Amino acid sequence: MEKEEWDYCLAFDDVYPVIATALSLGVSPEKFDIKQGDNFKRFVLICSWFDIRWWWKPQRGRPPCLVLNGKGNTEVNLKALAAKMREKNIAMPEELAALATPEETAPVTQAPEQKFRAQERRILEIIREMGHDPKSLPKSKQGKRGVKADVWSSAQKETHLFTSRKTFDSAWERLRDGDEISDADDQG
Repeated sequence: MEKEEWDYCLAFDDVYPVIATALSLGVSPEKFDIKQGDNFKRFVLICSWFDIRWWWKPQRGRPPCLVLNGKGNTEVNLKALAAKMREKNIAMPEELAALATPEETAPVTQAPEQKFRAQERRILEIIREMGHDPKSLPKSKQGKRGVKADVWSSAQKETHLFTSRKTFDSAWERLRDGDEISDADDQG
């Protein structure tokens, strides 16, 4: 890709997954064919990292088109993508690699137990920042978002710790199982 093209693409923090896939392979988004070679495998991998739902929508008389689910993530953060690719030791163009700052990739060197504990500590910090006691969380009111959803809204921005909603949910469950968080009604 030409330098001007890289400069234009990297001016955006978040891009659609097809563009992120092209950039991860060093291919111009304008010339990128998702159905060529291993491009589709890379696309699926990136979507799984960022919890992006997608499907092929049939069209009469034309090839199916790719559709992203609007009820969740639909874009890829390029810095987080670079950090994830570095974590997984996947080769990437140097323009993209330059986005992965050391602090974003530092947790990669942690042992799983250390990363798990860092995730748990951060969840507890967010709960306290919201003014709640982790051992006495208020119950969700019917039809309203609960504390867990509010904590996820903050935690999902920290992609070096929480690569997906599933990662967050697992850390939340570890905290519940270890009695580090509980509902107000559970204190009896």
